Amino acid sequence: MSHDRFANDPDSFQFVIVSDNTGGARTGVFASAVDKINLLQPEFVISVGDLIEGYSESSDILAAQWAEFESMVGRIEAPFFYTPGNHDYSNNVMADLWAKKFGRSYYHFLYKDVLFVVLNTERTRPGGGDPSIDPEQRQYLADVLAKTPNARWTLLFMHQPVWSVGHDKSWAEVEKVLGERPFTAIAGHMHTYEYVSRGGRDLITLGTTGGGSQLRGEAYGEFDHVTWVTMKKSGPVIANLHLDGITDKVVSAPGFSAKLSKVPTFAFEPWAIGPDGKPATTLKLAVANPFDAPLRFTLAAPQNVSVQLRGDPPAGEVAPRSTKLVDVPVSVAASGVARPLEVRGSATLNVGDRDVSWTSAVRARPVSIEQLARVAGPVSFDGAIGDWAALRFAGAPATRGDGPAAASEADASFRFDAAYDDAFLYVAVDVRDDEVTPGILSGKHDAQDLAILTLDARPMRQSAANAALVTGLKAGDWIAIMGSPNDRDGEKLFGSIIPAMFEVKTKRTAGGYTAEFRVPIAYVQSKHPNGPWTDVRLNVSVNDADPKTKPERGPLNLSWQPDWREQIAGTGTFVRK
Repeated sequence: MSHDRFANDPDSFQFVIVSDNTGGARTGVFASAVDKINLLQPEFVISVGDLIEGYSESSDILAAQWAEFESMVGRIEAPFFYTPGNHDYSNNVMADLWAKKFGRSYYHFLYKDVLFVVLNTERTRPGGGDPSIDPEQRQYLADVLAKTPNARWTLLFMHQPVWSVGHDKSWAEVEKVLGERPFTAIAGHMHTYEYVSRGGRDLITLGTTGGGSQLRGEAYGEFDHVTWVTMKKSGPVIANLHLDGITDKVVSAPGFSAKLSKVPTFAFEPWAIGPDGKPATTLKLAVANPFDAPLRFTLAAPQNVSVQLRGDPPAGEVAPRSTKLVDVPVSVAASGVARPLEVRGSATLNVGDRDVSWTSAVRARPVSIEQLARVAGPVSFDGAIGDWAALRFAGAPATRGDGPAAASEADASFRFDAAYDDAFLYVAVDVRDDEVTPGILSGKHDAQDLAILTLDARPMRQSAANAALVTGLKAGDWIAIMGSPNDRDGEKLFGSIIPAMFEVKTKRTAGGYTAEFRVPIAYVQSKHPNGPWTDVRLNVSVNDADPKTKPERGPLNLSWQPDWREQIAGTGTFVRK
């Protein structure tokens, strides 16, 4: 044997941390994590919040959501400690429910001389808009620390990483309270993993355990995982257990996830259809390098019978902190483009003494650039669309999560149009629906009928590459406004966190309902800092739930353009006349 220093210290122990289950929850992921946690046999499990969809004041809806989640927790063999997230603590009704179910929303416990402190970043500002560790919690922390001077380590758990998000300065105050005490802080919320070491203390933002993610891998910090912690005398040893693998706590080079989330490495400009009705034969691909070292790249394209690369696939190097536009010549079959061109880019960057590599797939197909005209006359913003002319655009065939689903025109279809004046950008939607399910303002989007406007007001080169990332939404790069045809003249889903300037109103009609969206031109212009605004990218979709007449069918989603997560560059781009 090599030595006799066995890792059997009786003061050591292991526990598991789980991250966001909701915010675009992917069915079955958290449940599968429960099974794998039981294989690991930790001494206990602790969460960092976003356990249910929330954002409702209905006791029935909230009871159903908690029952669903607690049925999964009930299968965990170890004790489970709750932490409130913005989805769990969205409003005062949910705050009261939390108190009835779990007691105080911030608390502590001591285990084998290790201090565990759970804080509530949503307590004074429910709903996720501006996280904070309020004075009462900071005083509570100070009192707990005073009572546990001999704790060998302190672990803090919270939902939002207040050290890196929001405008509140409370984290600096928390650090003052902690003083020289050794500690580790762990949060979630961002759906992307980030590791920061500050003053010798680890500040860790976890990825997801089922919440919305593109799952592009470690370089982006996008992966499903649970975190395995072994608490030793010298401090915690942290391993991230992907649901299909294991990594240590430094998953990627520092700063990678933040930079790659803001600036995609590979991004097509829109593949526009020309005035002759034919697509261009040379595409433009932007290769971005936000780092301080040269980036090397190669491109490849899977076989595509209708569109192929001409010549050798481009490759090259991009200078630090710059973007290179690469010509991608293509040949198109006479029959046209049957399926999008997919280009797979590989990038490599030298960081210190190692190369960091990652891959991305980008897709393009010929797209029409639409015209956005001024309104013909005054617009009455009331949810009715009688003052609009014929609506030019129609929704695509209805789809379900598992593929196409047939629906008659009367059952689920819509038309829409967009226009602007000096004050607002308007979008009008006319939905035909033979069973209107009134809005219940629930986080369960597919449980109700909804009209949804997705808008990216940035210039075309940026908006064309929008892949609908959660991080981009939280950063304000794009917005999603959801209108529900209820009896209160239309309400925004997630109204507590969608700024009031983005408005939607709905009206019931004999054949379904209508919706009007209104976005201030001042907001659009703010996204064009270098001159007058010229273009926007938008998509309109409709959710159709018919639980009474078609319970076996399940919900449908109709969309004008493919979901942006399909990454087809520039779909739904409008230029101002």
